[in-house]
Amino acid sequence: MASIKTYARVKPADDLYDDYETTRNRLYLRIPDSYGRDSTLYNRTRAPIVNHEFKYSQVFGTSATQEEVFNISTKNIIDGK
Repeated sequence: MASIKTYARVKPADDLYDDYETTRNRLYLRIPDSYGRDSTLYNRTRAPIVNHEFKYSQVFGTSATQEEVFNISTKNIIDGK
């Protein structure tokens, strides 16, 4: 029986949001509650933190290559497996 798999990739960036953690299949984000409303530095540092947990079949970190992501997430589909 077929199943749906989900993947996440944390891509490297110069302005990377760094208040997160990853495990093999989970992504944890900590976001100030005021984020998006009044995102001044003063309010972000004093705002309560909201924790989010997302579950995936696999999470790829910033060091994952395009080939690694492809081989794990897509290759079996293209090969018909």
